[in-house]
Amino acid sequence: MVPLELKVAGFVRRRRVIQVEPLCEIGVLRRLVSQELGLVEDSQVNRLKLVFRGKALGAADDYSTVDIRAGDSLLVLLPPKAPSVHSQSKNEDEDDDLRFKLPATASPLQRRLVQFLKHNLKFPDFVLMIIFSFGFRRWMMVLLWLIVAGYAISWDLGHLYIIATIFCLIVWNLGKRQEGEISAYSIFNDDFHEIPGTFNAERLDRHLRAGMY
Repeated sequence: MVPLELKVAGFVRRRRVIQVEPLCEIGVLRRLVSQELGLVEDSQVNRLKLVFRGKALGAADDYSTVDIRAGDSLLVLLPPKAPSVHSQSKNEDEDDDLRFKLPATASPLQRRLVQFLKHNLKFPDFVLMIIFSFGFRRWMMVLLWLIVAGYAISWDLGHLYIIATIFCLIVWNLGKRQEGEISAYSIFNDDFHEIPGTFNAERLDRHLRAGMY
C-alpha cells in the first residue's frame, strides 16, 4: 500500500491521504475518494472528476489501472449540480424580457435604425426600449418642445416656459374616469372604507337634521 495525497478543490484545506494499491483500478480509486469525502449519492460520485499527473481519469477508464508511487497526489473536483430545466427556462424567459425586439409590423426604416443604434453605436437594449416606446408623434412633440425652449431661453423666458410646460402636462393628464376603472383612491383603500371627514350625502343629511345649515 502506498499513500496518495488528495487535493480537493472547494473543500476545507486540510491534508487528506488515502492508502491505495500501487497498481490501482480507476474505479476502485474513485470509490476510495468518494468514501474519504463522504459522498454517498450516486449522482455525486458520477460528477466526481479526478486528475492524476495532469491527465483526467474519466468514467470510461474505470477498469484501467494507474501506477501510483509514494509522493503522488490526486486532484479531485466536484462540479456543481446542473440547474433544473425549469430554472434554465425561467432564466431564459427573464433574459428574453430584457432584450429589445421590434414587432413583426415594424417598417424597414425602423429595422435599419435599430441595426445602426445597436451594432454601430452600441446602444444597450433598455435604451432602445425607451426610444421606441414613444411613437413618432410624441418624438415630434419633444423635438418641437426643445426648439421652442431654445427660443424661450434666448428671450429670457425659460422659467415661464418650464412653468407653462408643467401646467400643460397637468391639464393634459386630467381625464374623466371611465365606469369600472380603478382610481388612485381605490388603490390605497382596498376595502373602500370611508375616510374620516369625508363629506357625502349621509353627512349632509345629518347636518340638515341637526339644524347646522
